Amino acid sequence: MTYIGELRSLIPTLSVEEPALALYYVSAILQNMPLIKISMYPGRSAKQKDEFARAVTKAATEILGAQDKHVIVVFEENPSENWFHAGKPL
Repeated sequence: MTYIGELRSLIPTLSVEEPALALYYVSAILQNMPLIKISMYPGRSAKQKDEFARAVTKAATEILGAQDKHVIVVFEENPSENWFHAGKPL
């Protein structure tokens, strides 16, 4: 997929409050930066998310060859009632 195709597919899914953050997401795609989304149940501490984001960033730099300043990690916390597998709640 081209960058323009990626951009078109991302724009309808952006649900950020801050226009600057949305612009940063778009610029990440245009500059071929990894945008890593992590979906999980709510309840992790800020420290846990910070440590996990650092570990994911480290893996992206080692495996993908990205610079750490170009790696974006986004946590999407969804309550358990929003999770389903094979049509059944988890």
